[in-house]
Amino acid sequence: MKKSLLNIITLAVLVVNLVLSIVMVFSVVPASSKMNDMITKVCTALDLELESQQKANGKKDYKIEDLEEIALDEELTVEVKSSEGDNTKHYGAISLAIVVDNKHEDYATYSESITTKSTLIKDAVTDVISSFTVEEIQSNKDGVQQAILERLQKLFDSDFIVRIAYKKWLFQ
Repeated sequence: MKKSLLNIITLAVLVVNLVLSIVMVFSVVPASSKMNDMITKVCTALDLELESQQKANGKKDYKIEDLEEIALDEELTVEVKSSEGDNTKHYGAISLAIVVDNKHEDYATYSESITTKSTLIKDAVTDVISSFTVEEIQSNKDGVQQAILERLQKLFDSDFIVRIAYKKWLFQ
């Protein structure tokens, strides 16, 4: 009789274990599957955000052999905006080069137009620089560089221009 009672208790524990396993499969597995999907979506969103920030900042890794520097021939002299209460006229002398990605799809279309349309480029650069004060230019050289880059990318309606490099940068 003892052996039979032990068999019944073992069978009861086995049935309870089976029932709890079934409950766990139907409740925990879908929840963990949903959690995995959510984690995947969050990771994807973070990756997209990082990529969009890189594009917004213009930060992309280029190989040095993919970059070509096109220098503007003459030096620009630009009158910059006066600060409040400052009646002195301030000028800047700059000479710059445009760095382009020679693997970009628009390179063949626009690379020669940089030299032929240098007057338009100089006008755009002059407009951008003259909108800053001397203090803003000296304290935020990268911001001015980014503003010029955005203006030139808008002028050519392409992002094949990847950087503006200064050969000379003098403001007084």
